[in-house]
Amino acid sequence: MNLSDRLDRITQQACAGIEALPQMQAMLDGKLNREQYITFLLNLYPIVSNFCPTMAFAAGLCADRYDVVRRYFYDHIFEEREHEHLVLNDLSTFDVDVSGIPSRIPSPPVQAMLAYNYHYALSNPVHVLGFIYVLEILAFLYGGRVAQSISVSMGRKLDEGFTFLDSHAQLDEDHTEKLKNLFMLLNKTHDEVLLNSVETNFYLFKNILSFNRKDGARDTVFLPEDSDSLVIC
Repeated sequence: MNLSDRLDRITQQACAGIEALPQMQAMLDGKLNREQYITFLLNLYPIVSNFCPTMAFAAGLCADRYDVVRRYFYDHIFEEREHEHLVLNDLSTFDVDVSGIPSRIPSPPVQAMLAYNYHYALSNPVHVLGFIYVLEILAFLYGGRVAQSISVSMGRKLDEGFTFLDSHAQLDEDHTEKLKNLFMLLNKTHDEVLLNSVETNFYLFKNILSFNRKDGARDTVFLPEDSDSLVIC
């Protein structure tokens, strides 16, 4: 079985598992309430804000050994720069005070995903391509569907809190194809690194979607009686 076939098999199995999650079903069926959707965006923010830094870190480790990968990182950083502001803007439409979000401690599974990718980039920067692939294939497959279903259920327009998801559903179809083409250009010695990264990042993102903090700390979003803005604890 070649790399493309193995990649497709891992993707199909991982997506089936993600779609089976009650949290994902609620997103696709438009059954997330306002606070749940805000919590989802809060979990998404540190991943998006670290997307370009992770690629920059990996690019700095490529040197001339992986020139084609380094050039891909440079181009993709340019395309993805400042997209974390789209997430903050979406949160702002729900009257969330976003001033403290960049310094907020991410949930444990988000920390695990980020730490995993920074760590393994040290041994092989090609590893970060799997991180990119997983985020972009998920955005392509589900971003637009989730944005559409939740916006309709909330009675809001797509540009009223769903810009990040909707825009990336359109962007990432092309991005995913470019990435698959890059995979085919790499030496076959990188196949296991890529596939391991893809499989692990799917697993980690599934944990992010299914994670429920027991005590509600730092994931609580509430509206104080004397304020019109949401406060993040």
